[in-house]
Amino acid sequence: MLVHMSFLLLTEEAMMKMKCRMAVHGLALRSIWTLQAILKFVLLKDFIYLQVARISEMINNFTLLYANLFERIILPNLH
Repeated sequence: MLVHMSFLLLTEEAMMKMKCRMAVHGLALRSIWTLQAILKFVLLKDFIYLQVARISEMINNFTLLYANLFERIILPNLH
């Protein structure tokens, strides 16, 4: 009976240690997931920023092209 009780205590202690390890592992996983989410957000933000910059550059190029077209073709034909 005493051997059985000590085995149960050892098993209970092992279970507690395992639960602690799992809790720490769970916290580590949650931290990794949080870091991944932050990284994805930062990368998405940078991607959106780059796309907006590209669109802005395209609009700027179109404006310059239109101004050049207006200056060379439309303006001389108005006279």
